[in-house]
Amino acid sequence: MADVKTDVSQILADLRKRALGINDSTKPLEGFMVSFLPTGRPVHKDDYGNPWTPDLTLAEPKTDGSETKPADGTPDPALLNQITKRQRNLGNISRLVDHKLQLNAAGQEVPGSSRISETWKVIVDGANAVPLPPINDPNLKKALDKAMKLLMKQDPDEADNPDALIPTSAYEKYQRYRKAYNKSVQAYTAQYLAAAASPITLQMWPVTGKTYLSDVDSAMDEWISLGKKIEIENAIDLLAAQGTDSATKMIAMAKKNYEKYQVSFGALTATVPFVQLFPTNWCDPAKEDDGWTQYEYDSTKSHSKLTSEETSFGGSAGVNLGFFSIGASAEHSESKDHSEFSNDGLHIKFRYAIIDIERPWLNTVLLNMGNWFLNGFPKNAVSNGQINQQKPSENEAFWLPSIPTQLIVLKDLHIKTNHSEGQFDAMRKQTKAGGSFGWGPFTIGGHYGKSESQQTFDFSADGEGLHVEGVQIIGWISQVLPAAPKVNAPNMPVPDKDKKKVEDGVHA
Repeated sequence: MADVKTDVSQILADLRKRALGINDSTKPLEGFMVSFLPTGRPVHKDDYGNPWTPDLTLAEPKTDGSETKPADGTPDPALLNQITKRQRNLGNISRLVDHKLQLNAAGQEVPGSSRISETWKVIVDGANAVPLPPINDPNLKKALDKAMKLLMKQDPDEADNPDALIPTSAYEKYQRYRKAYNKSVQAYTAQYLAAAASPITLQMWPVTGKTYLSDVDSAMDEWISLGKKIEIENAIDLLAAQGTDSATKMIAMAKKNYEKYQVSFGALTATVPFVQLFPTNWCDPAKEDDGWTQYEYDSTKSHSKLTSEETSFGGSAGVNLGFFSIGASAEHSESKDHSEFSNDGLHIKFRYAIIDIERPWLNTVLLNMGNWFLNGFPKNAVSNGQINQQKPSENEAFWLPSIPTQLIVLKDLHIKTNHSEGQFDAMRKQTKAGGSFGWGPFTIGGHYGKSESQQTFDFSADGEGLHVEGVQIIGWISQVLPAAPKVNAPNMPVPDKDKKKVEDGVHA
């Protein structure tokens, strides 16, 4: 079993490095963490594909003659069903990425917690700007006004409301180029780790790697020049340091954006926050896209020595070590290890992708500002900025330590051992009975969880062992949010340990 633990830990360590951009010459993305699900979550395109968007586009019309239009001019039932399905799928995506995740390696939901969107609403509704004396320095006031104009502009839909602001094109461009830079770092890491799998390609890396490193440098150059990296970040730092008007406008903008991006579907009087995933065809295994990267692991070949942190990472994620099965009515915690299934000659390959999560209603710039508070709550009620935060016993509705910003998904999974043929027969019998099967962090076969499609996540056998074509979510990349708010509410009671400081004229 020790060898299998090494296999699982090596694969997860490789994927973690690629997701965070850890390689020979670049540092990991600061403020981000990777977590892996104990077992992959299969997703079906019927549940998440082609979701509703506000641009009123429809799916491309069929060209095989199967689509017909009613002769009497009544609405096409097929078209109405398509619209309804797209609306339902948006709701599925919104709920999929709206859970608070535990800040550990397992990537599971925080039990009994509110959703991200619910917490963001109570934060912006409860936020208040700190009253500060007027700015007497004309140069400082001019600099603050310039910084605000660089980040925010008047909403043309509410020209009469001076507090109705939306991000400027410059700030939106900054965010796009920042994302492009992070993508280039991830791509460089993927290529480096792929080269490191072979002594020949690793030997040539100082030559071949320059191309990919050039992409990273170019992305940074474009971020600085076209994305106004320095100017935007200086503006954010200036506003974060001072300026009551800035906090007031940010809070007003956050409230407005939250309401703007709430959408309602169906007959129920309920809404879901609008969310988009990119690339949009992420859940369709038949679609090809440049975002998919090949990964291959062969246990018979030498691999890099794992650090103690990397070895423990797989164990802390709660991932099964080797093959396992789950009965038709069992939960993952009741999975059964199949140690009798040999892992000898293990060879695994798949394609993976990093999927971006866009929430236009959530702008974390407010959390970086130091001149606002939550009425009745102490500082750091939202987050203390640390990576080891635990769910608080009280006021969990305001607690938002991190937000998932990306999904890690894979497809076209191949698992081969020296005994794949016999293992295939046993797994087929298990899944036909309604259960599921898997290896390590990957689901091999079974039924889609929480699926509308009622279809089976199927697998087959070929010359490369067990083959799973479908898409499954295996992990998350989350942004750890900064400590916020940075000041106590003025109506907070003074702790006993600080009373003497106050009495002595020292502010607590």
